[in-house]
Amino acid sequence: MDQSQLIQKIEELSLNALPAMQTQIYDGWVIRFADGYMKRANSIAPIYLSNENVKKKVLNCEQLYC
Repeated sequence: MDQSQLIQKIEELSLNALPAMQTQIYDGWVIRFADGYMKRANSIAPIYLSNENVKKKVLNCEQLYC
């Protein structure tokens, strides 16, 4: 396992340590919703490969939290 795979695995384990009520995958980003609860359970984690324009993705993700 190389360093990037190890980091990805640690990030996945960290996300699972504080579960969210709902999780979506959007072009390699893990989007988590926790019905108002803050911290890691209500967050976006860019841990997988992505193809879409980052600025567009950020705008789309902002809309999901409004």
